[in-house]
Amino acid sequence: FSKACWTPRQLLERIQLIRDQGYAIAMTAGNFDPLHEGHLDAFEQARVLIGHARGTLPRQVAIVVAVDADEDVASQKPGRPVRPLASRLMHLAAIEGVATVIPFKGGKTGPLIKLVQPDGFFKGSDRTWSGTPERRDLTRYKTPFFRVERRLNISSSRIIQDELVVAVIKDGSGPDHI
Repeated sequence: FSKACWTPRQLLERIQLIRDQGYAIAMTAGNFDPLHEGHLDAFEQARVLIGHARGTLPRQVAIVVAVDADEDVASQKPGRPVRPLASRLMHLAAIEGVATVIPFKGGKTGPLIKLVQPDGFFKGSDRTWSGTPERRDLTRYKTPFFRVERRLNISSSRIIQDELVVAVIKDGSGPDHI
């Protein structure tokens, strides 16, 4: 996990390195359980939007991803996570454009937003400004908010539901008409 930061100090060092190389920083937070192509599309859109706002090319935008701890995912969504935190961090770190990943607990992204001071914070179109948990911290730290469009008809919940249906069919425990 060379891109994973486990402490605020590691995060600050990584952010300084990113800034020193001339990159703008886009940030997001979520559980990414499971990670899917809709997330990848959102990351690309964010690089374009935040790059445009900063007057730079998308490839000069580095993404910082804050990832919910397993216990927080479990408290929000019964039966989850389907992928443990270490797996989610590893998969996110492998994405082109993702400069660093950091786990967080208790839904508290404020300290991370304060440390990172991103040029923009983004969420998918399923989140409105009023429904964005980070809105108070984004306002406090004067961080621009970007909503990326859901261009692919996919969601983590739908993927999990589809996998459960397939599992029931394969083991023969489902109704005959499935």
